[in-house]
Amino acid sequence: MNRLFWVFIKGMMMGIADLVPGVSGGTIAFITEIYEELIDSISKLRPAALKTLYKEGFKTFWSAINGSFLSAVFGGILFSVFSFSYLISWLYQNQQVGLFAFFFGILISSFFFLKNSISRWKISHLLTLVLGAVGAFVLTQLAPTTNQVSDTYLFFCGFIAISAMLLPGLSGSYLLLVLGVYPLVLESLRGFVSLVSNFDQKLLLLYGSRLALLALGIIAGLLLFSRFLKWLLSRYKNHTMAALLGLMLGASHKIWPWQIATVFELGTTSKTQTHAVWPQNFDGNPQLIIAIICFILGVGMLVVLEKIRQNKSTHEHH
Repeated sequence: MNRLFWVFIKGMMMGIADLVPGVSGGTIAFITEIYEELIDSISKLRPAALKTLYKEGFKTFWSAINGSFLSAVFGGILFSVFSFSYLISWLYQNQQVGLFAFFFGILISSFFFLKNSISRWKISHLLTLVLGAVGAFVLTQLAPTTNQVSDTYLFFCGFIAISAMLLPGLSGSYLLLVLGVYPLVLESLRGFVSLVSNFDQKLLLLYGSRLALLALGIIAGLLLFSRFLKWLLSRYKNHTMAALLGLMLGASHKIWPWQIATVFELGTTSKTQTHAVWPQNFDGNPQLIIAIICFILGVGMLVVLEKIRQNKSTHEHH
């Protein structure tokens, strides 16, 4: 029960991260060392599991898919998504420097812990890391656009976003921004939550249908992409870990606290591109003190999590 509580907390952290464009829930899973178990457990959600449910009963089925672990992770994610969507939206709009500094502190400090997951670095591992970093950098250079959102397109966005969320360094929320549906998704989440106190049947149908289509895309992405990642981790673990570390580093510029946005028009399409700048070149108050405090808090949180993990590992060996 104690372990599941911490898994739930880690799921909450993933959910909060996934709400912020530029921050990856997969990074949090990687940092908190539930990544491999998460990928392995998701990959077990296949038709064969339903046969186990039918032939051997719910208890065997639940154990086979690691159901308690998955419930704790996704319970934490869903709790955060619906509970913190207002807060994260407000922080993203009003305190972006502090918010990004906090996550930047988590990401940078985590790299120094996670690089030890590869016991002996080889040239091929370093090359894989560089390729991952370059790939993440190129992907995060894509400029967000505004599109007419169809049902099929929303499903596609869910599929792509969850695939990114499973990869450390690639933000599902950022890709939703790139694909032009992030404001729509955030509006639907906030609107759906607000129906608890102000019910409206038409709005329930509107927000519910949007979220359902996105959820279907997410489920499809989870089932297909997780199996591919499991195969990579089982066959080429060190190279996969190096690539994942590269993805984290390559995308880190997107959560650098000081960003400048450039809006430009391409025909009837509006695009916005952001790029990192030094504090002195920031358009507005750089809030250096707030950024430093939030960065230290992010680093401190990682150090505490690492200490907890080490103590737990020591107790288990004794």
